[in-house]
Amino acid sequence: MLTSITIALILNSLTLTIALGLLILILWHDSRRLTNRYFAWFLLMMVTWASGSLLGRASALAGLQAAADYTRRDPVFIRTGLRLLELGFTSSSLALYLYVTVLTGNRSRVFQLLGVAGVTLLFLFHLTVYLLDAPVDYTVTVSGSLQYTFSPASTILFTLLNLITLGVAWQRFRRIQRPSLIFGIMLFCLGQLMALFSLRLRALGIAEDSGAIATFIMAFAIVQYQIIQPLTGKTRQIEVVRDVGLVITSRVDLQNALQTIAAQATSLLRADASLVFLRGGEQDDVLILSAQYNFLDSFVGERLGLHEGLAGKVATERKPYMVRDYRREWKGVPDTAFALDRFGAVMGVPLIFDIQVVGVLLVISSAEGRLFDEEDIQVLNLLAPQAAVAIVNALLFQRQRDLTTQLEAAKNQLEAVLLSTNNPVIALNKRLHIIFANNAACTLLGERGEEITNQNLRHLVPQSYLPPNPRHLFRDLQDHQSHVYELEIVGKNYLCHITRMQQPEPGWVAVLNDVTSLKELDRLQRQMIELMTHQLKNPLMGAMVHLEELEELGDGNLTEEMVYDVQVIREQLDRMERLIKRILNRQRIQNRSVRFEPVDLPQLVRAVVAEHKPLATSKHLKLDVEIKEPLPAISGDLERLTETISNLIDNAIKYTPPEGKIKVCLRVDSGQVLLSVSDTGIGIPLEHQARVFERFYRVEASGTEGVGGMGMGLSLTKAIVEEHNGRIWLESEPQHGTTFYVSLPATHS
Repeated sequence: MLTSITIALILNSLTLTIALGLLILILWHDSRRLTNRYFAWFLLMMVTWASGSLLGRASALAGLQAAADYTRRDPVFIRTGLRLLELGFTSSSLALYLYVTVLTGNRSRVFQLLGVAGVTLLFLFHLTVYLLDAPVDYTVTVSGSLQYTFSPASTILFTLLNLITLGVAWQRFRRIQRPSLIFGIMLFCLGQLMALFSLRLRALGIAEDSGAIATFIMAFAIVQYQIIQPLTGKTRQIEVVRDVGLVITSRVDLQNALQTIAAQATSLLRADASLVFLRGGEQDDVLILSAQYNFLDSFVGERLGLHEGLAGKVATERKPYMVRDYRREWKGVPDTAFALDRFGAVMGVPLIFDIQVVGVLLVISSAEGRLFDEEDIQVLNLLAPQAAVAIVNALLFQRQRDLTTQLEAAKNQLEAVLLSTNNPVIALNKRLHIIFANNAACTLLGERGEEITNQNLRHLVPQSYLPPNPRHLFRDLQDHQSHVYELEIVGKNYLCHITRMQQPEPGWVAVLNDVTSLKELDRLQRQMIELMTHQLKNPLMGAMVHLEELEELGDGNLTEEMVYDVQVIREQLDRMERLIKRILNRQRIQNRSVRFEPVDLPQLVRAVVAEHKPLATSKHLKLDVEIKEPLPAISGDLERLTETISNLIDNAIKYTPPEGKIKVCLRVDSGQVLLSVSDTGIGIPLEHQARVFERFYRVEASGTEGVGGMGMGLSLTKAIVEEHNGRIWLESEPQHGTTFYVSLPATHS
């Protein structure tokens, strides 16, 4: 008997010593973890219990009380040992209950304060009893065992406390996670229950021995979980995350990718459910529940504000966040309708691609499920970047697929339009091989569609059908403009528009517009204008002669009002004469060849501006001229250059509303003379800017209603500029105005 007691005492001391060593290791590894602090508290109380038992039993064995008839004696060491034993027994029972409760998720501030207060009161109670030297009931048997008793009230209290501890551990075993830790808790409680109800087992120290062994098992389980497993399992953890990442990133369908992310995160972390939120809304200011795993599918599509819910907190702070008890700890807007009822521990991690948060992943444990810890956060942090990449890839794939569908539909629609249009359309590659020709083009060329494809255009049409000036062609195409020229095919007049093509292969597209009727209309209009101007010229001259006679006869006899009226008539007749001369000059210019001669461009610009001043003033427009001299000399056709400047100023006056401004500038730019005419008019929409220089083309847009013309002025202007080896272009912004530029080469002596 003495030998068994001695062995038990030695075993008790060794296991507690090892447990204390493990406790030091645990606290050194992570002293801030709340469960580690409560376990340290429990272990200290267990050491107090075991120390008291060791002191009392060792004193009894040492012969301080050797005879069984020496009852109700109070040697100091035995009495002190029993006081420590009672303090350790009661405090360790309470500390274990507190540890199990915190371990399974109860971490409220009130609970912690009550626990500390309870242990403090117990300690003060036993300290008071010790200081008052209250008697202790015990018996040392002949065999050397120490027998002591518990009051009925203490027996009931500690029985209930141990049963509650067992109940909490059993009910929430998923939250404890480690089987060896659960076994240690149950072994400790069962040992205490045996000591409470069996005097023989209590005398043998079974409770202390089972408690010491249980404490060692629990300490080792904690060390294994917090230190050994993370070290040995880091490689395996990375491999698992890598495998999960490969599964996730292999999904190109967005919904499939999101569903896989949710499922794999739940499985990897042994959780109960997962939710995936994506940023959305017109300004990316909401989180949309886009996928779920093991949750209610009807919630998919619900929206959270960017600053609402745990998901919103994770998204705005751009860092992981964890709550161990959602109902108790989360005070903000719930993430879903039943979150407060169904969520236990919740982890959230932002899904960041580049520097932008594309979404949030929430991993959820149920109210009775396991608790998450920092290791789980680290695993989720490893998974999040791969999930973000998978989401972005799926989004890009979805957008590409949608764009491909739209492009295919647009291609089919364009082909239908091109095939049904009456305008011939031909697409050529860079070797002038035909890659597309619509029905109208095939009919015009006298070939069938399948026969004309891949043939060289030079072998199908005469040289006269090709652009007459290749230099102008390539210059226009280089400036990303369309090149337009006239040609005649089988007695019909066409305007051929050539534009650059990049897809499906580099080349050009030629569109032919039948302008035969417009050409005839233009001819008739010119004839009519010429006839009318000649018919108007004679009566105009007669009116001016009679006006001069009236001025001579009425000299000194007319009132001031009559003199003013005669002056107005004179101005209007002069204006009409200038207009008729201008029309006749335009017709004459178009019908004769170009004559180059030295031109004083500054003087010409001032003269044309002065000629248009009265018209601009009558429309309440401000017309200014700015010439930055000296300017290099140029050579050109004076009448045609006059026509060019007049056309540009006429257009500015026509399309600028009252109180607007028109400015004509002349300066040197890169060795050439640059003329610009700017206005604050209605501007030209972008879709029309590339075609304003085409013959017969008129811009139909807001503000052009009631403005006359046939679309000839700018085409004539461009032709004149190109005759002078110059270049013309424009810059325009709707509702803000337009600037036309004309660049002319200087004459080199």
